[in-house]
Amino acid sequence: MPFAAPGGFVVGACVSSVAGLMPSLTIELGVSGAEAAQLLTVFGLAGAMAMSLVGRIDPRRLPLIGPAALTIGNALSVFADNFVLLLAVRIVLGVGAAGVLRAGDRGVSGGLAVRTVLGAPIAAVIADQAGCRTVFVLLAVIAAVGAADALLGVVLNPIRRHPIGDPRLLLTAGLKVIFRAAVIAACSLLTPVLAAAAGLHGRVVEVLFVAFGPGAVIGVVAVRRRGAKAALLASTALSAAFVAALPFAHGSVVGVAAALAFWGAAAGAADASMRVLTGDPVVDDVAGFLGVGLAGLIGGAVLTVAGPDALPLVAAAVAVVVLLAAAVGLASNSRREGHRGPGALSTGSQDAR
Repeated sequence: MPFAAPGGFVVGACVSSVAGLMPSLTIELGVSGAEAAQLLTVFGLAGAMAMSLVGRIDPRRLPLIGPAALTIGNALSVFADNFVLLLAVRIVLGVGAAGVLRAGDRGVSGGLAVRTVLGAPIAAVIADQAGCRTVFVLLAVIAAVGAADALLGVVLNPIRRHPIGDPRLLLTAGLKVIFRAAVIAACSLLTPVLAAAAGLHGRVVEVLFVAFGPGAVIGVVAVRRRGAKAALLASTALSAAFVAALPFAHGSVVGVAAALAFWGAAAGAADASMRVLTGDPVVDDVAGFLGVGLAGLIGGAVLTVAGPDALPLVAAAVAVVVLLAAAVGLASNSRREGHRGPGALSTGSQDAR
């Protein structure tokens, strides 16, 4: 088992488990949903800032440092007896997540895929039965397995970088920030969202957590067989449509499950398309971290100002903005490349030289 498989799972679980932990966190720590969403903000911003810092560390040490930091962070979360301390621990987790992603091992993808499917529902069930601290214990153990495996030696895969000045890279990275922020804001607060927008409560919500994840994985896989530009435009349009459909399935478990599954597939395809178009995994991961950080701010603000039933509409509106910006921006970029000709260097490539 490559170190990055358990490491990738824990990295993703630091985000997806917030959705499943939300009810327990609000009760055990006495915070509101808007306050609990700030766990995403701190984690995402810490991870984004740490990406450049961990890049200066000897790459041979990253396979151990990343999982070790995730182990320590989750272990500290077990003993955090108030929300402020839990927020502080998220900084450690953000640094550990950056270390795992920056190491560049292919096992990260497998771990992230598993957490997408199972992270939120498993966290919800465990937290409901044994409390949120039990989830942190489990994540610490999984991360420790990754750290122990790294001690046995890991062959790293070099990360291919692209010129930061590339207009398409900057455009798609920026779009990823706002798109992922809106999706994660709605997903992480799915318990209050489904209660307000769909009239669903209790155990049925734990089951519905499963609907989004498999769809997201299918969407990611589907993009590998299609053109990234066309896939991005189609998937963002479908993402807007399916998330906006959630309130119309009010009271119907089957209807909500279908909307979540199709939304997951569309959102997963859009996210993967942006990674392909960005072409630089480090920049893409930084954009992803910033999106997670912004998700906490957006989710908290919408909950406070407009209520949870507004979150699906906000996510749909953001997807429409991304669709329009991508359609105009990518078309403009294609025209510039056409004028330069196939042999011309991009501005970013000239700068790189």
